[in-house]
Amino acid sequence: MKELYFDQGEVQEILSGNREFLCLSSDDQNIQIGDHLNFINSGTETSFAEAQVVETYEIAPQEMEERGFCDTEKVLRECERQSMDPTKEVKVVEFRIH
Repeated sequence: MKELYFDQGEVQEILSGNREFLCLSSDDQNIQIGDHLNFINSGTETSFAEAQVVETYEIAPQEMEERGFCDTEKVLRECERQSMDPTKEVKVVEFRIH
């Protein structure tokens, strides 16, 4: 199972169901469809959820809307939060919590 770390604000978004995707500027774990993920609270070092990857794709966030991908506005906000350039490709990982 692959582990990903999140800050407290992200933990709350995920647990409330307001976040069902990740934007990764790099993917050193080679996350693929079907992978099981263990989500870790970086502040407490404890697991707060497990998820399964249902989709992955690499795309520049500003191109998502015209190509019909997931909620473009949320992806753009996430890229801004992470100080990512919306014109450069990122890996988007859509997941479902178990």
